[in-house]
Amino acid sequence: MILERKPDSDATIPPVPPVNDAPRSSFLSDHFAVLLVFAVFVLMLLVYVMEIHWSGNDTVTTWLQNKISDLIAALLMGLTGGAISAARSGK
Repeated sequence: MILERKPDSDATIPPVPPVNDAPRSSFLSDHFAVLLVFAVFVLMLLVYVMEIHWSGNDTVTTWLQNKISDLIAALLMGLTGGAISAARSGK
C-alpha cells in the first residue's frame, strides 16, 4: 500500500515577509545624553553671564566657572565616546 500525501491547503498562500521590529533610530535618541549636557551647559552659561552683569559676586562666579568647565569636559567625553562607538559600529 502506497501512502500519498495530500496537498496542503496553505501551500497556495504566499509566505508573509518578516516585519522589521527593530526600533527606529533617531537623532534625539542617539544623542540624548550629549544634548542634555549641552542644554545644561547653555543654561549655566546664561546664568553665568547674568551673574557677571548683575551681582558680580566672585564666589558664585568662580563656582559657575568650575561647573561650566566640568560640563565642557563631559561634552567632550560624550562626543568622543559617541565618535568611537560610531566608528566601531560602522555608521
